[in-house]
Amino acid sequence: MKKIVFLALISALIFPSCREETHLEYCIGNDSSQTILVSFFDGETTNPEFYPLTPEEGLGLGVFDLGVVKEPSEYFNSLWKNASSEFRVYSADTVLLKVWKPDYNPQSTQKEFYRESDWRTNESGEWSNIYIDYYFQITDSDLPPADSTSSSGKAMNQ
Repeated sequence: MKKIVFLALISALIFPSCREETHLEYCIGNDSSQTILVSFFDGETTNPEFYPLTPEEGLGLGVFDLGVVKEPSEYFNSLWKNASSEFRVYSADTVLLKVWKPDYNPQSTQKEFYRESDWRTNESGEWSNIYIDYYFQITDSDLPPADSTSSSGKAMNQ
């Protein structure tokens, strides 16, 4: 009986520390009722790359293999910790609708692209391979009404 307890105790101590890989995937979803264009703007690029998203469509920002990460707080920060680009949302006719900045006010009650708690997460996998999906959902409530920006919105390259 002592051998079984000893083996169970050793297993509990060894196996959790053998976590080999953490895989992260970041995705932006368009859950609004309109087609949008999304872009990262660094303040210097004159022609940033735009990604069109129709309603109910998502954009994968990539899958990142972190290897061994001991602190869960490091997961989200592994991509965004040193971010300097604004995340911008435009209407299909290139009217600027929303700008999220990396230096947001942490006390803000508004949704923030660079704040981890505003992303939905899903964790799956086993002790040796953990998969974490981060999903940022853009909804109609994040954007101004379409008719309020159609004639007075900013042009895309300004």
